[in-house]
Amino acid sequence: MLSLENWKRILLGIVGFFVIEDHVMATTDGLIDRNFMDTRWSDAVEFLKCALKTNLPYAEANMDYIFEVRNLIALFCQTMKSYGFGVSEIQNSLVDMKEMFSHALVGKSKQTIAEILANDNYTAITVETEEEYDAVFRRFPFDERDTDKSSTFPRRLPFSDLAPQLFQHLNDHVVQLLEFTHGMNLSRTDTDDIIRKSINSLLDESIQSNFAKLLGGRLQLLQLIQLSINLYYLENSGTTLQNQIAALIGASEEQIHSIKLTGFKVFQVSRYSAESKIPEKINERIDEFIGLAEYDWEASEAIGHASDYILDMISFLKTIFETFTNLPSQMALEACRKACEHVAKELLHILLNPDVKVISSGALQQFELDLCQCETFANSAPIPDLREEELTSFFYTLRQLLDLVINKEWATYLADYGKDGNKYAKVTPKLAIALLEKTKESYKGKNNLFTFNFKNQKEKDEKKLTEAVLKELRGLTNGHA
Repeated sequence: MLSLENWKRILLGIVGFFVIEDHVMATTDGLIDRNFMDTRWSDAVEFLKCALKTNLPYAEANMDYIFEVRNLIALFCQTMKSYGFGVSEIQNSLVDMKEMFSHALVGKSKQTIAEILANDNYTAITVETEEEYDAVFRRFPFDERDTDKSSTFPRRLPFSDLAPQLFQHLNDHVVQLLEFTHGMNLSRTDTDDIIRKSINSLLDESIQSNFAKLLGGRLQLLQLIQLSINLYYLENSGTTLQNQIAALIGASEEQIHSIKLTGFKVFQVSRYSAESKIPEKINERIDEFIGLAEYDWEASEAIGHASDYILDMISFLKTIFETFTNLPSQMALEACRKACEHVAKELLHILLNPDVKVISSGALQQFELDLCQCETFANSAPIPDLREEELTSFFYTLRQLLDLVINKEWATYLADYGKDGNKYAKVTPKLAIALLEKTKESYKGKNNLFTFNFKNQKEKDEKKLTEAVLKELRGLTNGHA
């Protein structure tokens, strides 16, 4: 591959030869004729075309090299044209270089984009002054309707620095393409075409692959939420970039439609991928809190307040849902629903864990306090647009099961089983049996719902009643197997 210095020497040699020969032809009589000059120029043109064709493919990924060679050739053409030599064939070779430059530019962008994603702090930008706000807006003309409406500073923007950096990189990409094609006498259609293809290629290849790699890594929950917000704003910036491109190339409003950046859909696809992982991450954190649960299943009484792990978990959920302000409402609602559903499922699993053989009345009362805390949180409507009792409904099964066992409304349950409006419709016979079997074993203890310190006969009667209920429940289970 020819070095830039070699290109300079070759081009200067050609220019020097023809300038001198042109001067000799102009100042002498018959020493050199036009036919000689035309033949030598034709040979030079073929030599340069061959040199470009054989050397540039080796520099396909070297954007800076291609750009410098293009500048040297353009300057050469301008010089030779001033001496009356035809340069259209060489200029056509420059036009052919535009695809190679675009490809090299996209390749270089891949690394730049990877660095932007890797170096972002995934924390929403805080601007201290109006000047700082304006500076961000110049880099990234976002839709201000979705941001903090206050006129005071400091002000918090919804996105992190990743969004304006990436938007600015896309804009710079267009500027570099225009600089490369400047002076090539391309038609508007050709200019639009190369910009559209290059930007869409950048979006489809470099940006999509970098976001896929990022999302395949181990982003923390808050980082994932911030990334989703960033992608939402980038997804909606396509029209803005199209307008900026139109301004750069002097396109009218009627001509803007020709610069259609279809590649912006990669931001939407990446956002959907990020949003799908948010409920999973929330549930992973919920599992961590659940793993801290420590119940004294033979306790004689409750501790008088909700368990620490429940309080910590609720505090975490409140904090997380507050960060959902700038996320699409449907995504926020779905994440909230799945979180409450997961909490209810895990609490039920704790209560019915086969490894737990005995549950006293005190333990049940403590568990009921924890459930009340979850129900209070669900009723607080942590996310706007929730339907009434939508989140609370996930805890209905647990609530009905606890009420049934604590209040011992077995006669009501058995009489209304299978009927419309059943007070305990969420409690299946299998669930009731599973919990009642555990509480039956607590007869050996004292001061619980199932032992009232009466005489032995009373205790025996209570045990017989429980056995009778279990028999009825097993009958219902067998009858609906």
